[in-house]
Amino acid sequence: MKKSIFYTVSILIMLVLYMPAAISEIKNIGTPFIRNFSRLEYKAGTQNWAIAQDQKGFMYFANNEGLLVFDGVKWELYKMPNSSMVRSIFINDKGEIYIGAYNEFGKMVPGPNGKLAFISFKNKIPLEYQNFDDVWSIYSYQGKIVFQSYNAIYIYNENGTVIVVKAPLRFPSSYSVFGRILFNDLNEGLLELSGTELVKMEGCEKLKGKNICAILPFPGENQLLICTVDRGLFIFNGKDLKEWDVAVNTMFKSNMVFSANTLQDRYYVLGTVREGLFIIDNKGTLIQHIDRKKGLQNNTILKVFSDRAGNLWLGLDNGIDYVTVNSPITFLQHPDGFGAGYTELIYRNKLYLGTNQGLYVCDWENEKAVSNFKIIPGTSGQVWYLGVHKGVIVCGHNYGTFIIEG
Repeated sequence: MKKSIFYTVSILIMLVLYMPAAISEIKNIGTPFIRNFSRLEYKAGTQNWAIAQDQKGFMYFANNEGLLVFDGVKWELYKMPNSSMVRSIFINDKGEIYIGAYNEFGKMVPGPNGKLAFISFKNKIPLEYQNFDDVWSIYSYQGKIVFQSYNAIYIYNENGTVIVVKAPLRFPSSYSVFGRILFNDLNEGLLELSGTELVKMEGCEKLKGKNICAILPFPGENQLLICTVDRGLFIFNGKDLKEWDVAVNTMFKSNMVFSANTLQDRYYVLGTVREGLFIIDNKGTLIQHIDRKKGLQNNTILKVFSDRAGNLWLGLDNGIDYVTVNSPITFLQHPDGFGAGYTELIYRNKLYLGTNQGLYVCDWENEKAVSNFKIIPGTSGQVWYLGVHKGVIVCGHNYGTFIIEG
């Protein structure tokens, strides 16, 4: 039975990888289906730092032990020549796969047998720049490929040459938005790449020295949403910077946001260090909070990625999770489980669930369960029927007929 379920889920995931997205509104009721992939299954390292998808639908993961490739059924690991961890992946419109690792970066090229082989670009840069530590991000820029390490930017040209642009001090991170490539320097603050020069972004001085995890498009002409690790979310309109005045912003100041991305052009997905995954809309409304209690393998999310089907892949501190947020089906959960479900009822802002273990209830406001489920005392046992008759809730129970009040 377990093997049958596993194969069914694998086939569904494989089909989803190849299917274009039919965009639907993300549900705020219940929890989406979550498929956990542990390191025992994909047979590689615990941490997964970056995620990409190619035109065939195959998924790629920057793993501690190399490059992981998943075709929907089987996993394959490609180790780097120096056996280092992979930190970044980028797949361009031509299907070319670029890789950044520790003291290494280059390109994965398929051989006659379909297996990938790594071609290093390290020998194309001057010797004094070859000890560059980790390559954390890769982008396409004006027909070139840009690699970002802590100490420098490496711009790879089609003719095979590499131009080095040194960091003023140190680049903790970089970002691609509206075709622009931005860098956060510890000394100079936010900088934009212009050709082979770095130009200061005026108006963002308040964020100088701050840890910025993502810069994303925001509704409005060329507006940006700037996500920091521990200072919350900011809106930048090209001239002025201000905190995003929404209730959830206070929460993000304490939960340490590590990664963020857009989803379906109207949602933001934020992965935290301690509290799992948050999905908000572009008005700042909390849509979903998904953590270990709701099915994640752990609460530290290193990377969030939206695939072509509009679902999420999460690179975790320990494992990989697939979250089907673009599905009409979600699950209501209880920490100890509900047992087998037989009947349900929504009445007077309360949701009742009749199960083989008893009758559970929670508050129900604006079509959402807003508090934890509790079992109603005296209803332990099988609940077969719930209905409202002349304003009274009647419960058909294995031990008789009950009237439920509140």
